Amino acid sequence: MDVVAEAADGPTALRLIEREAPDVVFLDIGLPGLDGLSVAARGALPPIVFVTAHAAHAAAAFDLDACDFLVKPVTRERLRRAIERATRRVALEAS
Repeated sequence: MDVVAEAADGPTALRLIEREAPDVVFLDIGLPGLDGLSVAARGALPPIVFVTAHAAHAAAAFDLDACDFLVKPVTRERLRRAIERATRRVALEAS
């Protein structure tokens, strides 16, 4: 997996997603300007793995068809499983 871009806020995230067309987006819910849930609600995005310090957002994230949901601090094992899940989702959507 390669990182193709990083954004410090929601509007920038949307622009970078459109420009870079990544296979998967790791999206923090606590983004300034436009939070991660609002970014995801815009639709037509690749699979999203939400990352946040607040587990209370999980239901809203999965309502937006989250591929996975990581709660900070993220362990290597949990990140590995999220990447595997995202890889399977990308392959499924491509077939």
